[in-house]
Amino acid sequence: MISLRTVARGGTCLLMVLCLGHGLAVTGEGQVVRAGSAPTFRSPDGLATFELLLEPPGGNASYLGRAVFRPGARSPVHQHPDSEELVYVLSGSGTMTLGDATFTVEKGMALRIPAGVAHSFTVGGEEPMEIVQVYSPGGPEQRFRAWEQQTEGDKP
Repeated sequence: MISLRTVARGGTCLLMVLCLGHGLAVTGEGQVVRAGSAPTFRSPDGLATFELLLEPPGGNASYLGRAVFRPGARSPVHQHPDSEELVYVLSGSGTMTLGDATFTVEKGMALRIPAGVAHSFTVGGEEPMEIVQVYSPGGPEQRFRAWEQQTEGDKP
């Protein structure tokens, strides 16, 4: 069930609502993204897809996306020098290295990866891992645009 309340001042919506199950995102006077309409890209190895739900229009705006990683997918050690990364795990599990620490991540966990901190992960088990991802400010997500864009029928 989704409950939606409107908070308005002078005709401007002040409430941000995100309905992941229905693919709808509404932000004040910003962006609206309907299910299946966001650009989606597949990694070169075919084990990951990234749906770019809300991309920053410029400045210091944040990025919001959804990613699905198939069993065996891994992200090599990397960092985002100028962007913090927030992750919420919707399903699946895996192993993450964040700085010098290695730990298990699983459904229901939230992670904050500070800008400039090296990190990596590997999907564990037989179930895909699905996450919601935020970069603040946006920018690192642009690397996904170099991958193959998915058509409507190929989207996860």
